[in-house]
Amino acid sequence: MRSGVTLLAMGNLLAVGVLVGGSAATNEAVSATPAAVFGAAIETYRLAAADKLRYSIDEDPVLSANATELVVTPLGDVSFQVSRGFDTIIVLNVRGKTLEEVKRELKTRLDAEYYRNAQVSLQLVSPSLRIGQAQFFGMVRGPVKLIPGETKYVSDGILELNYNDFADLRRVKLFRLGSTNKLPRIIDVKKVLERGDRSLDVILKDGDRIEVPEKGLFFN
Repeated sequence: MRSGVTLLAMGNLLAVGVLVGGSAATNEAVSATPAAVFGAAIETYRLAAADKLRYSIDEDPVLSANATELVVTPLGDVSFQVSRGFDTIIVLNVRGKTLEEVKRELKTRLDAEYYRNAQVSLQLVSPSLRIGQAQFFGMVRGPVKLIPGETKYVSDGILELNYNDFADLRRVKLFRLGSTNKLPRIIDVKKVLERGDRSLDVILKDGDRIEVPEKGLFFN
């Protein structure tokens, strides 16, 4: 890929009519994704480990009637080839993201180096049947099941398991599996519940551990 022959250069060598014909063949080969998965709209479905995807790039200079099928790894990674004719890949962590979010991220990476305006096709072939789990401990205890395709936030888990007046919801700590940051993320769940502002909340992922600490004692 670094030998001097880039995808852009190869694309310029191909006739426009050939590229258009290849795109049509690829699109026809890709079957439609179900409108809903596990009761959730496909637009809001959150990808999980073992999900199977179908992927292609309309402008790929190496034509094929078949899209590439990929599987999300246990850590949530997917390796996308920049072209069928090259071994160069772009690795993205897709766990907990929607198809549209992954497409935008992948297109940005492709356009930055390999294409002028890549048209990415990404579809869900079959979702994983595996139900994930987030574990709460401290003043709120228990597991929270994460159904594939269902969006569930940290505050949702706390409400599901119930909490009492001794729980410090201002300093909820999220420990995420595979995170490069060893320090927990602090979430002010009290503010989330008071304001109803989801931007302050975090979507739960399989393997998450959430600590709800006890309020400190204050004396006059």
